[in-house]
Amino acid sequence: MIYIQEILEDGNEATIRLDGRVDRKSLASLKEVCDQHLGRDRRVRLQLTGLNHICKEGRYYLREIQDRVTFVDLPHFLKLEIED
Repeated sequence: MIYIQEILEDGNEATIRLDGRVDRKSLASLKEVCDQHLGRDRRVRLQLTGLNHICKEGRYYLREIQDRVTFVDLPHFLKLEIED
């Protein structure tokens, strides 16, 4: 299960906080929320402090959007896979 919290800092910036697990079911929700903000040309910060698991497809998605978002508190288990 995943918990997604959206915080609009101003009209141009959004923080998306993730807690829990990103699996195949919850990945669709994450994509929907991110795409909504990215489609509006907002600066997006993904706060990943509470993320404790992410499926392979979720990892691919984060790599796909890494040039358009800022990761905050990236868990150690993702650092080697996501960061350049």
